[in-house]
Amino acid sequence: MPPYGQPRPLRLQVNGAPAEMTWLRRSEPFIVDPLGLAGRFERPRFRFGLPLAAVGDPALLHLSLREPSGRPIAPSQDIWVSAAPVPQPPEMLRQRVHGPGDAAGFDRTGCTIAHLLARVLERRVPGGFASFGTVLDWGCGCARVGRYLLPALPGRYVGVDPDAGAIGWCRANLPGGRFEVISTDPPLPFATGGVDCVIGVSVFTHSDGGPPAALAG
Repeated sequence: MPPYGQPRPLRLQVNGAPAEMTWLRRSEPFIVDPLGLAGRFERPRFRFGLPLAAVGDPALLHLSLREPSGRPIAPSQDIWVSAAPVPQPPEMLRQRVHGPGDAAGFDRTGCTIAHLLARVLERRVPGGFASFGTVLDWGCGCARVGRYLLPALPGRYVGVDPDAGAIGWCRANLPGGRFEVISTDPPLPFATGGVDCVIGVSVFTHSDGGPPAALAG
């Protein structure tokens, strides 16, 4: 869990409750595999535990590294892990948006990004996502993030992507959202003013290097 090489004492909070941390001297993959974190460590540094009663809602875990004073060290690198069941795309589709293709990491990053987006919006727009009519997920892929946004945006989430296979899977498995195949060239098939909020996660990292000016226009 980042940041790496942290020289000062750390404290891990899970849903706001301090966890008991046990620092390790050797790799213990079984500790991080259930959270989908194994790929982020060459050698896991610690394991943690706390009573379930202290967690609150065990269906959603929010992991945050903090200083002994309680100040967050890297809020943008907090992690959310959801135990709620979500539809799982096949590995072939997962690999197109999440290199390793592992289901746990795919779910963890999707859940984390969805919650980080919600936090950023809530700080800048009163009501956050709830204040928008239509939310467009530009480059949604197989809904790595969208699966965690849909419950909060019933009938208001629109995902678009040039990957017809990913869109076909979304249409078949994610009711409550609208999914459209789009061209890699602008414009998008929406009327001016037809969308209230646009999010784009890791779009340019999956583009073929087309001119940003054309997309901006």
